[in-house]
Amino acid sequence: MEPVIWTLLLIGTLIGGGVSLSVYLYTRGVVGTKRSAHWQTFVSESALEDTPNDDQFYMNMSATAGTTSRYARNSIMLLLAGVGVVVMLLALMINSMLH
Repeated sequence: MEPVIWTLLLIGTLIGGGVSLSVYLYTRGVVGTKRSAHWQTFVSESALEDTPNDDQFYMNMSATAGTTSRYARNSIMLLLAGVGVVVMLLALMINSMLH
């Protein structure tokens, strides 16, 4: 049972240290949003008149599409890491029960 406690303590320390480091870097301005996400594309009025009203909604969505996919990738990686930790803990418990 002692290796399980040490493993959980190590994982908790790594997570806490990572969160603390991320918050520290974010408050200092080192980590933040990219400037390219704030750029807007300028379209002439003749181009807007040629497009139907349905297409005008989708013209400025490219900036948010990048951040949305980044959040989706990060969420999937976080979920996979959580599943990996759970699988390792289950394997450790089953191994300790069999011995």
